[in-house]
Amino acid sequence: AASIAAEAAGNRPVAVVVSAMSGTTDTLLGYARMSSGWVRRTLKEETHEASVSELRRALAERHLRAAREAVDQDRLPEVEGRIVDLLCELEEIIEAPSENLKARRDEIAVYGERLSAEILAGAISAHGAPASAVAADPIATDGNFGEAEVDAGSTRERAARYVSPLLRGGLIAVVPGYVGRSPGGATTTLGRGGSDLSATVLGRALGSSEVWIMSDVDGVLDAD
Repeated sequence: AASIAAEAAGNRPVAVVVSAMSGTTDTLLGYARMSSGWVRRTLKEETHEASVSELRRALAERHLRAAREAVDQDRLPEVEGRIVDLLCELEEIIEAPSENLKARRDEIAVYGERLSAEILAGAISAHGAPASAVAADPIATDGNFGEAEVDAGSTRERAARYVSPLLRGGLIAVVPGYVGRSPGGATTTLGRGGSDLSATVLGRALGSSEVWIMSDVDGVLDAD
């Protein structure tokens, strides 16, 4: 993936939208359900703490291993630091009280894409094309958690603010797919398979001439 992005950037500005590593979103969604308030009240506190630690350990092991395989040594400490920071953020979100279970689920579920974006940005740089993960989510949505609808106008504004400056600076912009921002600033998700939708939405917002959808499957299914 990094090689393809780096090669494409030799001819034009490139933004890359990433999905989570296989199985990561299912793990996060499962944990969001398991750690919701009403479930936690039926568990002993030490059981909950152990499950949080296990989630963090599993995600750290998998993503740090991927970073060490894909990122050059000079960039690796920065990427490892970002992974650790993101996992700390995730743990804080899990521990924080929330009255809206759907909003909480979305906030937890997107960390697979956030982790992927940091790793891929580092891997692309290892192929000689400077890259950076975006500082904020560019896709604007309504507040329908779990199946949010895109706000095209606000997305153009956010893409101009958070993606275009990276492209103008000669960087490949790496964007977490599947994730959006509600009018109030809350994290939303576009539904399963949302990374492909994110790519086409972002391509439109940036006025891209092409959008390439790449996946590790043998073919494209034509059913909904």
